[in-house]
Amino acid sequence: MVISDPLEAALPADILDSASLVFGDGKYQLSVTEKTKLDKANQGLKAHAHHRLEKLGQLMAMKRLPVIELSTDGQHIDAFKRAVGGFAS
Repeated sequence: MVISDPLEAALPADILDSASLVFGDGKYQLSVTEKTKLDKANQGLKAHAHHRLEKLGQLMAMKRLPVIELSTDGQHIDAFKRAVGGFAS
């Protein structure tokens, strides 16, 4: 099961309205102050999320197990029910 947050795939455009935002992972930092930097950051986030899901899918396929992807967007209970063959409300 993969649980992801929408912010892992794309940062919202309205963050540019804030003062200066700095994101870091303990090794690198990114100061997002203009649209081109935001677009580049979003491209990297999307590529990383896709690569991670693809690799997990390959590993799970070897064991003939499904990959259930859920998001923290608020629809996770219904998505889980659909993924395991239940009925969504």
